[in-house]
Amino acid sequence: MSSSSNVVYVLGAGMSVGAGIPTMDGLTRVVLSEENMRGHASMLGRFCAFAFPVYGRIDTGMMADEDGSVFAADRFAMNLEQFMAAIDAFRVFSDVTGMWKNLPNNPRRLLPLFMSTLAGTIKALTPQVVPDYYRSFAQHLSPGDCVITFNWDCLVESSCDSVETRWSYPILRQDGDRLVAEVDYDSVIILKMHGSVDWAEFREGLEVQRALHTRDGTPIVVQSATALKEERVKYRTLLDADVEPAEVPYLIPPSHFKAFPTVGLPGLLWTAAHEFLVKATRIEIIGYSLPVTDYLPRWLLRLGLLWNHVTSERFVREVSSCPPGDDLLLHLGVSDITRHLNELRLQGLFHDPYLIRDFWDRAALPIRLVDPSPGAGEHYQKLVGYNVDHDQRTAEEYFGTVQGAGDA
Repeated sequence: MSSSSNVVYVLGAGMSVGAGIPTMDGLTRVVLSEENMRGHASMLGRFCAFAFPVYGRIDTGMMADEDGSVFAADRFAMNLEQFMAAIDAFRVFSDVTGMWKNLPNNPRRLLPLFMSTLAGTIKALTPQVVPDYYRSFAQHLSPGDCVITFNWDCLVESSCDSVETRWSYPILRQDGDRLVAEVDYDSVIILKMHGSVDWAEFREGLEVQRALHTRDGTPIVVQSATALKEERVKYRTLLDADVEPAEVPYLIPPSHFKAFPTVGLPGLLWTAAHEFLVKATRIEIIGYSLPVTDYLPRWLLRLGLLWNHVTSERFVREVSSCPPGDDLLLHLGVSDITRHLNELRLQGLFHDPYLIRDFWDRAALPIRLVDPSPGAGEHYQKLVGYNVDHDQRTAEEYFGTVQGAGDA
């Protein structure tokens, strides 16, 4: 790392709600609005009316449905994680039973259609002028810091650009027969765990700006300003959906199923996130609710704390009763404690929860959690670890108070 102090920021939907982008609880309702449900997107309306009849229908005559009704999105209370899990479940059920396989309403067409509509909605809601609190956030970032975000919008990148804070994505390059990750520690590293509205699967004819993943020198996922709809029509056959393939962004759905390849871009992002958490000297989580069913982020944070080097030293000192000012290795009479640490970590994970795990949780690097919900701190303590400093402010309030934001 280029700095002795490396901060990891974990961002969720609560970070962007002050910029006008709804949280997960409200985003589904916006995406499934009457305006978005017109035309070919009516397939989503028919799916909703079929899968969630309890929410009812409204008579509008706008849709191409048999009874002239449309799904009542204004009364739809399901958040985005639940809705995406429902689409995945519908797809899996169809695959297993063979139902809908060759019909126009094939469930496999729903996901790319919904993701395309979702990306367009987020782009439309993103403000053209970067909000002040986002600019304040970007000003607090230093080279070597890492932003792990579960948001699809591009406000982090835009805020860094607005205050001339240098940032980069990690890059996966081919080195012989191996894929090697490259990280620019002289910049702020941004890890978009669920993809981005301006990422797309590579198609011929796109002007590549930032390659995020390559195979044999060919970009697979890119960030590009090129109008995606300008791609060649022949690639339409690669995607079975009522949407141009180039209009489908590279977004990883926040579904409970969370199935994606461990190699390539997803593997790169999650591995890099773990490495930054292990090396972090401070962790701040802003507006990320940590859904109970989203197990991967839970394990990412839990294992990141467990293997964090600050946590490890605190833990060994606590177990061995070594005072903070003493030389730890001299106190223990050893030259390397790595093997012993790993054994203790495994005990902390799977055995003796009332002793070893309690030691780990008390020694863990503290997490600064910024979330206005009163129960958020207790929620994190139950799922991640004991040391949670819960700041019950919104992201706007937290970064709007420049002096207090980011203080250890």
